[in-house]
Amino acid sequence: MSASAKAEALIPSEILRAPVVPDLFGLSVGVCERSGLHMEFGVATGRSLKIIRELLPIDIPLYGFDSFDGLPESWNGFKKGSFSTGLRVSLANTKLIVGLYENTLREFVDLNPVLLVLFILIVIFIRQRRQF
Repeated sequence: MSASAKAEALIPSEILRAPVVPDLFGLSVGVCERSGLHMEFGVATGRSLKIIRELLPIDIPLYGFDSFDGLPESWNGFKKGSFSTGLRVSLANTKLIVGLYENTLREFVDLNPVLLVLFILIVIFIRQRRQF
């Protein structure tokens, strides 16, 4: 059984078919100030990252974090590597930070120590305790 088929078996169909709600993103991004960090954790194919990029003024950087390797370990019936993708979305003034969060986030924070996080979208499947 494919990873997608397993996901469909575990997740109610109305959630799987639910659209990304641009208005929710618009509202969230719209209340953010201009100076600060705008980030997404769990980019996958870049569907929501594209929406966020369209909502942000082009001069505001956007950061997307993902390993793109799929699950780092077996989880909830899915094999290690499920949900991996070779796709890397390319968007103006958007930087992808590739790797596991515990391997990339500390360096990113060290390079951006004075910036506030203004917008963050987190889409993570693993509920294992991680130290950063």
